[in-house]
Amino acid sequence: MSAGRGTLLVVFLTVFIDLLGFGIVLPLLPRYGAWFSASGWQLGALMASFSAMQFLFAPMWGGLSDRVGRRPILMLGLLGSAWSYGLFGYVSSQGREFQWLGLGALPWLFIARIGAGIAGATISTAQAVIADCTEAKNRGRGMAMIGAAFGIGFTFGPLIGAACVSDDNAVALTSQQLQLMRGWEDSQDVLGAAEFLQLLKTAGPVDEASAASAGLLLAEPLPKSRLKAILMTPPSGLPGYVACGLSLLALLLAALKLQESRRAGSSAAHRGFRPGTVLRHLGNPRFSLILGAVFVTTFGFAQFESTLSLLTQKFGYSSRWNYLLYAYVGFVLSLGQGLLVRRLLPRIGETRMALTGIL
Repeated sequence: MSAGRGTLLVVFLTVFIDLLGFGIVLPLLPRYGAWFSASGWQLGALMASFSAMQFLFAPMWGGLSDRVGRRPILMLGLLGSAWSYGLFGYVSSQGREFQWLGLGALPWLFIARIGAGIAGATISTAQAVIADCTEAKNRGRGMAMIGAAFGIGFTFGPLIGAACVSDDNAVALTSQQLQLMRGWEDSQDVLGAAEFLQLLKTAGPVDEASAASAGLLLAEPLPKSRLKAILMTPPSGLPGYVACGLSLLALLLAALKLQESRRAGSSAAHRGFRPGTVLRHLGNPRFSLILGAVFVTTFGFAQFESTLSLLTQKFGYSSRWNYLLYAYVGFVLSLGQGLLVRRLLPRIGETRMALTGIL
């Protein structure tokens, strides 16, 4: 083999650092969507855009890595992640009236998430490195390393993100509701949650999530001037910048330590990306069954991701709890992949392990 255990360790660390950035940003999306007054379908599309791009581009990156090598594709993906997270941090810290190159903040957030999804689709290339560097009997355990890196990154990413945000929840405001608050700079009149919501409703509708956020924010009545200062202050761009820095760190690690794992002259080097091959594989019953099972489980997890912030608001928790709950999920995931799968797989086999996981 042209690459060994050292390469596997570098891949593990690269995926781990990259997933730190993903875990920092993901729990913030509903908060930023509220700040920029995204509708429900826009927020759902913003969260779905990342995974949609991964779905579309993972086969392409995998095919290109067969042709040009794993190392350059992984490095290109990390560079793209750094750019996307940096853009996300910059745009998310701007005011509601932000315009750049003729586009408002929300379209730029979509561009940042789409870019991050395209770059993040190189996870298939990391899996290809594992396949290159392990024998068939150890491949399941090697793939579990990717899952463990995902889980650990998904644990510590939200914890880092929690340190970057305040407990104040964003309230989605229309332009008319913002205009209502323009003259509150020096007002010391105190408002409670019920009074504030009643005022907002005179200038436009208030959705359930924003009503819950206002209730958390005004658990104790606040002066109008203080309330305006909170609601008119953009979210911090620090999480996006931290994620950008972590992706650059992973890029540096890959540039210095990652060896090329694809062997010269292998059949993979001549295949490249062929969409017809993917379609032919879908006709294979075993392949379709596995793909269907992965789709169903991933679909269920995506529902959890998109509704978690609404649930925490409904039950009266601050937005920081979104991070803590994501961190808990990441801990359970890393425990399962890093400990249970690696130990049980040699004993019960891949088929039983997959069936147990689905159940």
